[in-house]
This record gives sequence, structure tokens and C-alpha cells, in this order.
Amino acid sequence: MRKVLPAVAGLVGAGLLVALGPAGAVSADGGGGAAATVRISVAADGTQSNDTSFHPVISRNGRYVAFVSRATNLLPSDPVPAGQNQTYLRDLQEGTLQRVTLDGAPAEVTDFSASGERMLIRSLGGLYVRDLPAGPTRRVDLDLGDFAGGSPSGARISGSGRYVVFTQSRPAGSTAAEGSRVYVRDLLDATTQWVSQSDTGAGTRYADGAVISDDGQRVAYTDVRYPSTGPAKGHALLLDRSTGERQTVDVSHDGSTPERAVGGLSLSADGTVVLFNRSDTSPVTANDQNATTFVRDLAAGTTRPAPFGRPTSFGSLSADGRSVLLMAGVVGPTTPTLPPLFLWDRVTGQAQLATVTKDGGPATGYPGRVAMTGDGRTFVFESLDSDVVAGDTNRTWDVFVRTLPPAT
Repeated sequence: MRKVLPAVAGLVGAGLLVALGPAGAVSADGGGGAAATVRISVAADGTQSNDTSFHPVISRNGRYVAFVSRATNLLPSDPVPAGQNQTYLRDLQEGTLQRVTLDGAPAEVTDFSASGERMLIRSLGGLYVRDLPAGPTRRVDLDLGDFAGGSPSGARISGSGRYVVFTQSRPAGSTAAEGSRVYVRDLLDATTQWVSQSDTGAGTRYADGAVISDDGQRVAYTDVRYPSTGPAKGHALLLDRSTGERQTVDVSHDGSTPERAVGGLSLSADGTVVLFNRSDTSPVTANDQNATTFVRDLAAGTTRPAPFGRPTSFGSLSADGRSVLLMAGVVGPTTPTLPPLFLWDRVTGQAQLATVTKDGGPATGYPGRVAMTGDGRTFVFESLDSDVVAGDTNRTWDVFVRTLPPAT
């Protein structure tokens, strides 16, 4: 596990707020003034970490937060070597902190079930589901046929905790046409289903970035073809496993389906709302407004661009599909400063600054793998800013949990 920062452009906070103004009202605390931010990458007694912490994941019910850290002082009773990435699990209900391992090896937490009772981890080259708080651990990447021996990645668990969707890369020596496939593992029936399409065209097809509905029946993923020459392009697709219907998510407003550079999928709990990012210039809506993030309502058959009038580099849907967490304002080449996050309410059309300093200014935090709580009001992020909370003097990246007031 290593930290990878995206190629994003730095912003001046005030300039970003002005730019967002015409698209919707923006505030720091949602109008209620009761938002709260807590730093969680600290030891049990509150001691600051002595090295960087990042890549946070939060359970939908807000009880568990996992994060990666290179610190050596978070658990004095469980010493770790300096300079190594370790994953920690904080139980916000019980106030406990523990290191996440599998057979003594570090483990990466990738997701939680909706109740937080199941945690999805990657370790020792495989995927595993662990029942919390101290239940058994089971292997997930099994029964893969000719893709056995490949590397699993991008795993997500359904809200019900029964299904796991993941990408499996083509193993060395395989004669399969696809470069990677998407599979769904049924933990109850102990079966694995290949859900992406077989490769029958020129170039190599890679299925990736899958997300899954709470009941495990709807799976959205990207299907991108890498030709021998030219850019890689494809589609965001959604499969209904109960009917076998497969539909294109990134359909244009005129009904056409040109191949695009797509990625960054997020899915509502019921599987009817899909968020996707487009990184080329192919039009999606009648007026894309320079947006690169779009939300597709499959039931209504409509697609809306993020209303910021400029590109966005990250997006995550709340469980009900109403709230969208966005990293906004990416307009140029890489700079050392990272832009803040905004929360867009698709019903009211308003957006509010989500990652803020204790004085209400924008915190330059990269969100990690953000998963909001069910109501879309609590989320985790990482930041190098020393003024997100009082007493932050360790001069390194920390992980924070922020809770916003109820929507009005």
C-alpha cells in the first residue's frame, strides 16, 4: 500500500467560491453552524501521530473508520517498524483502535457493509471478508476459472454484506482475451459469477471500477478497450443480475453512445443512480457546462452534470443518491496544493464547502476512498492543513471525520 496523490490543480479558496456562486449557494457549515470535525489518526489517549496518515474509509453507519498510517506511536502496545504502511481500525462507538492484519501481515481495508458488521480487506495477495467486531475471516477471490492466479483489486461489498464485487487481472500465462474481468462473489451460496462481458473485438478489453447495489443485483463497472494505437475508450455499464439486462450509463442526451474515457463510478444503494467521470471532451448532456462528473438517474432516464462550471476529479454518492461529494476545481497541471471537497445536494441544487479549517476556510484535503454515511452528512477525508482542528502540530497528513448539520 502506498499513497498516490492525483494530478490536480491548486486553487485559491475564495476564487473557487466565487466560481461556484452562479451554480448554487455555497456555505461552509450548511447554514446551521453546527458542523463538527474530529481528527481520528491519533493514539487512544489523543497523542498525535508521528508520521503521515491517509486513505480513510468509513462505514455507512459511521461507526467504523479505517485508515493507513506510517506512524509508529498509535498503538504503543503493538509496536510497528518505522516507515511501513499499517492499517488501523477505529471504532467510534467504543472508542477503540486496533491494527488490521491477516496472519500477521498488514491488510488494506477497502469497504464495509451498510451495518458495519462486515469489513472487506485485501492482504497476502487475496481478498477477505471479516465479521466485526471479532468474527471469522473468509477468502473471497475463489472459483475464478482461467483467471485464478491473477491479482484482485477494486473490491466493494454490498450493503447487505452478502455479495462482493471485484476486478481480477489476467494471470500470467493465460490465453484469455480480456485483460481484466469483474466478478461477484456470493458469500452465502459460496459461488462466484463472472459479470463483465467477454472480449470479441480488436484490442484488449479491461473491465474495472465496479460498484454494487445493496441487494447485490445491480453492478456498475467500466468496460474500456485498449487498441494497438490510439487512446483507450469504452463505456460505463450497469448489469441487472436478476434479469441479465445490461445498459450503457454514459449515454448521450441524443441517445448516441460514443466510446469515452470514463471512470470513477459510484452507485446509490438501490442501484438506480450512477455517478461517472468523463476525462475526454465527448459531450454527454446538451450543455455539459465544462463538467467532467455526471449523475445518471436510470429510472428517469436523465443525466445531470455537476453544476460547478469547471471540471471535478472525484465524486461519491450518498446511499439515497441525493448527495454528491465532489473534489471541484481541477483546471490545470499538477501543483502541490490540493482542492477542497464540496457537497452537492441534487434536490435543492445547492453546494456547500465540506472540508474546512476550524475558521471556515477550505482545507486542501484529498478525500481518499470516501464513503459517506447513509444520510450523506458524515464523511472522512485526509488533509495536510494544520488548522482543521485545534492543537494539530505534527506537520503531516492526518485523517478527519466531519459531520455536517441536517439538510434544510
